[in-house]
Amino acid sequence: MPSPPPSTEPERYFLLAGTTSYPEGGEFAELVHVPDELKVMRRTLTDLGLTELFPDVADDDRDSDWLRWTLNEWLAAREQERDGEEKPPPLRLLVYYTGHGYVRTLDDTWHLPGREGNPRHVAKTMVPAADLLMPALTFPVLDEFVLLLDACYAQHGVTEAVGKLADVTQREATRVNFCVVSAASRNEVAKQLAFADAFAHVVKDGRQTDEYLVVEDLLAAVNLRLPAGQEARPITQRAVPSRMLPNPRHLPLDPPLWLDASWRGVARGVEDRDEKGWFFTGRRSAVTLLTEHLNGPHGGPLVVAGPRGCGKSALLGWAAVTGDRRMRERLPRPLRRSVGVEPGLVSVALRARYHHPVADAAREISAQLYGGLRLGPAELIARLADGPGRHGILVDLTHEAAAGGHELGDLLADLADLPSVRLVVAVRGGDPLAARPDAVLLRLDQLPDTSTDLRAYLRRRLARAPGSPYAQGPDGRREAENLAHQLAPLCRTSFRAAARAARELCGGGTLSGARTAIAGVLHSDLLHTLRDLRRDGDWAADLVAPLDALPDEPVPEDFWPSLASGLAGRDRTPQDVTDAVDAVGGLLSRTSSETGTSAWRLPVAPTPSPARVPAERVVAVLRDLVPAAPEGPVWSEADPFLVRAVLRCLPRAGTVRPYLLDHSFLLAAQPAPTDPAFAAADIRDVAEGLRAVCAALRARPRVTGNRGFLLSLLARRHGVTELVEDRSPEARWRPDATRTVDGAPMYRVSVTDGLAATAHDDGVVRLWQVPDLAPVGELPATAGRPVPSALALTVRQGTPVVAIARFDGGVDVWEPTEGRVDQVRPPDGRVPDSVSWTDDGRIVLPADSGWTVLDPVTGDVRSHPLGGGPTSAVRMSGGRAAVAAVRGRIQVVDVGPDGTPVRAGTPILSGTVHALSMSPAGTVVAWIGARGDVAVHRLRATVGLPSRTPAMSVAAGDRFVAIAGDRWLRVYDADLGEVTDLPWDDAPTGVGVVGDLLVVQSASTLTVLSHIR
Repeated sequence: MPSPPPSTEPERYFLLAGTTSYPEGGEFAELVHVPDELKVMRRTLTDLGLTELFPDVADDDRDSDWLRWTLNEWLAAREQERDGEEKPPPLRLLVYYTGHGYVRTLDDTWHLPGREGNPRHVAKTMVPAADLLMPALTFPVLDEFVLLLDACYAQHGVTEAVGKLADVTQREATRVNFCVVSAASRNEVAKQLAFADAFAHVVKDGRQTDEYLVVEDLLAAVNLRLPAGQEARPITQRAVPSRMLPNPRHLPLDPPLWLDASWRGVARGVEDRDEKGWFFTGRRSAVTLLTEHLNGPHGGPLVVAGPRGCGKSALLGWAAVTGDRRMRERLPRPLRRSVGVEPGLVSVALRARYHHPVADAAREISAQLYGGLRLGPAELIARLADGPGRHGILVDLTHEAAAGGHELGDLLADLADLPSVRLVVAVRGGDPLAARPDAVLLRLDQLPDTSTDLRAYLRRRLARAPGSPYAQGPDGRREAENLAHQLAPLCRTSFRAAARAARELCGGGTLSGARTAIAGVLHSDLLHTLRDLRRDGDWAADLVAPLDALPDEPVPEDFWPSLASGLAGRDRTPQDVTDAVDAVGGLLSRTSSETGTSAWRLPVAPTPSPARVPAERVVAVLRDLVPAAPEGPVWSEADPFLVRAVLRCLPRAGTVRPYLLDHSFLLAAQPAPTDPAFAAADIRDVAEGLRAVCAALRARPRVTGNRGFLLSLLARRHGVTELVEDRSPEARWRPDATRTVDGAPMYRVSVTDGLAATAHDDGVVRLWQVPDLAPVGELPATAGRPVPSALALTVRQGTPVVAIARFDGGVDVWEPTEGRVDQVRPPDGRVPDSVSWTDDGRIVLPADSGWTVLDPVTGDVRSHPLGGGPTSAVRMSGGRAAVAAVRGRIQVVDVGPDGTPVRAGTPILSGTVHALSMSPAGTVVAWIGARGDVAVHRLRATVGLPSRTPAMSVAAGDRFVAIAGDRWLRVYDADLGEVTDLPWDDAPTGVGVVGDLLVVQSASTLTVLSHIR
């Protein structure tokens, strides 16, 4: 896509100063936190996009005298630079000063003492506030000037300085846009770090609809966070609205006109280019692979493939926007640091739709490469071959374009051969580059983080869509998280289905309506795929012929997601077609509703104790019912429903190929009006075999609700009693991996996506992959170091990190990939019974009140008292913290990414707490009470789960809660409100839940169980 013109953002600068020590003025105490205040303000203003002036000057040299001199010199230099410019860009400056403030009683004037500040020589060693304001008038180059004075009694000096400035302004008829803020009133002492911390916090909470933050509005929120007896006040004079501080959370609703129309929708994660909002999120692994290809050595083209709606076009659109330097600069500020392609790696982004002429494609590519120069295909290839540099070319190619565009395929192949080109092509089918042995295939629907990305996408659409009822406050965000968790599995891999569901909910629709919207999208995608199958050859048309018998009538809303999940037809291979017919077989059972209308019936699962009969035997039994001749079965004389039953079993019996080669069998699979009864057979044997098939199908990862088709067929034909769903534990959870661990017994476990950490009695800590339980790393025991008292695992910037609390009060921070161990120690010295992580990678420990946050990188320590006495356990995730007090109370508190509380806690329990757990999204809290009973809290509702013997460990996931006791294990499904007791012979010493996986730890064994949908 063509790059937009350069951004016309105004020039914004900030200047920091502060005085720590005053050796000449004995009455001025040293201010030890001035460096911390400057660090906080520097980080905050830099994040807002302001540029620091004179960053190389040491903080110790930035006293008030230096500030006065530097401000005058810089403004004078800028005035000289701009002299003669017709329309110079707007220039804005923010100045922050922290230090002592001094009121001279002789004339009641306020001053800022520098390092040499001496009350006996005020005129020579101190700076009045007016001297910091006057340069803005003396050198009128600033469009806006903001001065923040974080000093004692600052309002006294601000009032005095503005009065002098107003006199000069009126005399010289000059309008100056300024805002001067005093961090303390006339008789107040400014507490160290109070204003800087409060200011840094509130600038992150601006309304998304506001493009700029207004200092006067910010101060209302700042004052709520200042200590009692301190208040910040502004004095302003403005002719135009403030444009000093860009809002870091501002996301414009209107579509960006600077973005090319063909990409304007998909790059933002929406279907319609005129739809409002930015919703693209996640796809971290896909973006990483894309970046590695664009930044790596020359090789084959990268082919991005997957079914309709899985996000191929959106991925390439986002890569184009983030990979082009000018476009990245034009992105809304909250998105500029999002995961994306490295700027400068993308030179061309093209969407080729339908029968795109190859000449037009060449002209569009050359125009983007060479500033509007339009070349033919041969000229383009020749120029790229001779020219220097590296060019990342992205082509979003639809199936229709590839099917009829052989010349376009030839052009792409020629581009892929050029050493200077890194080609990425997104296809839905008919890949023109599939024959190349060097082509690299990226299947978006098979990436491990697809389900996580779908949840994040749904949550973002629900929370950010204009007018959404879920965009208001923490309760709305939690409800959005809950809905995203419920709907994401139904969407399979379709982001288009997720978008339709979110649109339904944001418009006031119900959860049932959202499910119907998902079903409609999957239904449409399925029919498109089947249409493509018919067009690909006669053999495909024969196989999907049973679909032609389907009437155009409504189906239950949960049918089409179930059917679509059984269809793998994405690249249209023979096996995919077989899967399509396999899924379509479930359409044969119909029923009537109370209103008299017919609908398709979704059969249920088999009996709790299915016989162990091979699927091949079932096929043999069914074939015995087909009329036979010496040369083989006479399929044309068989009941068509029976033929489909055979067809339904074949893929699972592993005998597909001979039947696919039998044309008479394929023709017999087409619908026929006849409906004869089955030939005589031992119905019990058939039913036994069919139950075994259904049980085997249910144990597969891709299990759907229509797998009981053959049983329904038997029930309808022979009066076999229809079977209820299998609710046995084996039908809900299956073991994926088990590992016996040598060494000392295990007694702690912590899990996150794809990883588990375990602690052993001898002090050893190990890291494992999940679900295969392959070892990742081991931290040996250190002589003299106590064993772990608590364990917490997280992934920080793509790297696993384990926090290990010890019984001596210290905390080890282990990074297995680098083999590094750092040690930190909380200031209170208590032995932590729990340890957790903030969203931005800081350690959270219980404290005498509330919690303590330790930054293992910088060493910063922040205490966040909460009230209610000493804390026994803290769990933090998903923007929330669950805090258990020693006196017996649990509170749930909304927190920021750095662990700072942003809203008062909500008490949910009174009573002793022995163990506490919180789900990754922060929506589920589970704990073990005084008597060993477990309780689960979700969305303002608490459910008790009593047990015969006390529970010993508990782990909360976003849906499932795992509870372990002495030789027993149970799982609570928070969505359905059901408890499943799993038989367990060993004594679990710990449990963990992540997604649909359950990690169970005993003294010498690790086991991973997965939920069977």
